[in-house]
Amino acid sequence: MQFLSESKNRLLIIITLSAIIFALFTFSFVSIAELKIKAKSISSQNQIAFAGIGEIEVKPDIATVNVRVYETGKDAAEAEGKATLKANKVLDLLAEKSIAKSDIQTNEFRVAPKYVYQNQPVYKQIASGFEAAQTITVKIRDLKKSGELINALTDLQISEISGPFFEIESIERFKSKAQLQAINDAKSKAQVTAKNLGVKLGKIVRFYEEPTPNFAPPRPMMMAKMASAEAMEVDHAPQIEAGVQKIAVRVSITYEME
Repeated sequence: MQFLSESKNRLLIIITLSAIIFALFTFSFVSIAELKIKAKSISSQNQIAFAGIGEIEVKPDIATVNVRVYETGKDAAEAEGKATLKANKVLDLLAEKSIAKSDIQTNEFRVAPKYVYQNQPVYKQIASGFEAAQTITVKIRDLKKSGELINALTDLQISEISGPFFEIESIERFKSKAQLQAINDAKSKAQVTAKNLGVKLGKIVRFYEEPTPNFAPPRPMMMAKMASAEAMEVDHAPQIEAGVQKIAVRVSITYEME
């Protein structure tokens, strides 16, 4: 009997000690978790963010012109032949004006039946030959000569000339400069604010740049001259003004406050 009583006492002591150890472990775990949450909360409260803007105005250095040739004929061969002859004149002129082949691209070539539509006595379409169209895109790098080139193209009785569309070739280089301006703007604001608050800025913990897929769309100056007897002839080249395009970058910098 005494042996059984001692065994029960030992078991009770073991259970009690186990419960105490488990309680201490659970309390420690919860306390550590609470400290981490508090530390994180305190850390986020001790942060401050500043926005910066950088803007650069850049003059475009490329003008793009689309030249469209359109001809008709009684059959596909005739329409294609007439369009090809006119397109070759365009290419010869571009070579004469020292436009590099890498800056010339054919982005449309089409030969298709041509129809007229009759409403009376019943609605129907009637084949009336074939049409052929070809569009050539030209990049002009010497903007001073863009008006002269456009004027020379109109003399070829081209169906349509559209453009110029201005763009900046090395736009990433200018974006980098605008980004640096934006960063310096944000840093300057941070230093002034920290001085006014009487606090010290710690390390940068976050940097964000707003996505800017299009800095500024090309601004087209639309020109067109249709091949017709009524088309007005000009004896001088049009004046082409490229203007400027604005590249804007916006950033946000977050600091820790010491």
